Amino acid sequence: MPISERELKDLVAAGVIDAATAERIAAHFTHTGAEAPRFDLTHTAYYLGALVVMSALGWFMNEAWARYGGWVLTLIAVAYALAFTVAGESLWPKPGLRQPGGLLFTLAVWMTPLAVFGIQYALGWWPQEARSSYQAYYPLISGSWVVMEAATIVAAAVALKLRPFPFLTFPLAFALWFLSLDLAALLMGSGPVAFEQKQQITLLFGATVLGVTYLLDRRTDQDYAFWLYLFGLVAFWGALTYDEVGSVGYCLVNVGLMLVAVLLQRKTFMVFGAIGVYSYLGHLAFHVFKNSLLFPAALTALGVAIIAAGVWYRSREAAVEAALLRILPGAVRRTLPRYRAA
Repeated sequence: MPISERELKDLVAAGVIDAATAERIAAHFTHTGAEAPRFDLTHTAYYLGALVVMSALGWFMNEAWARYGGWVLTLIAVAYALAFTVAGESLWPKPGLRQPGGLLFTLAVWMTPLAVFGIQYALGWWPQEARSSYQAYYPLISGSWVVMEAATIVAAAVALKLRPFPFLTFPLAFALWFLSLDLAALLMGSGPVAFEQKQQITLLFGATVLGVTYLLDRRTDQDYAFWLYLFGLVAFWGALTYDEVGSVGYCLVNVGLMLVAVLLQRKTFMVFGAIGVYSYLGHLAFHVFKNSLLFPAALTALGVAIIAAGVWYRSREAAVEAALLRILPGAVRRTLPRYRAA
């Protein structure tokens, strides 16, 4: 897996590898462009900045711009997209700057729905009964947004082809999620989609993304699976958690996510599964010991039990993993991403 320059220096200092080997490793990863997703201060700043820009140019778009007509909106979106693309191209080939360069390409793709909205609005193709504000794109589910979402999917796919950057899967998955909701609204046609229906569609969408990502995992040079797994889990787990926290089935699903984390060697599943199990146990504690003096004791016992479980697993991690692999049929075990060649 890709490692940082600091980690290479630490390996050299520890005598694990020599300086020449470290240089060859660094040159290899620079050539392939492979870089693992990280959450250190620098990379967190990159992604946080990108999300802030996405918010400014999406959710909180100034409605005053719409007063000048659809063509002005389109020109603004295209201008931003070109600026982001040019800036991204200037950073992309430079060592250590591929992440911010890729994020700028992602921002360029993020301008697609705004540009398409402007064109539709200017040509009079926007339904009169629909909201005329681009801000309504995010909170309002409507069949009117399908063209915008389809264009965003195409733009993200083209960008991924030209500049293979894993985070470009974010606007792709986001648009696919909205498309699944808006297609339902378009096909139903009898009125707005009920919240329960949105929840079911999101649950199914998340499960589908996880399944497709499993098939892609470790079949590509870049780790596209990281962001797709994350997005799929947010959709699936979020929809499941909304009103199922108190059920035994919810707890079992989250235990299953934790087991999947061991098999796939993906910590993201462990995080979501652990939060889900904690939520279920916390629900039981609040329900069983509500208004009881034993409530603090129950929460304390719960916390100690979780810590003890973590200590137990840490000392038996390899054995637990081996036991799970033995349980799986050979045909299933061979499909696990860890046994695939990229």
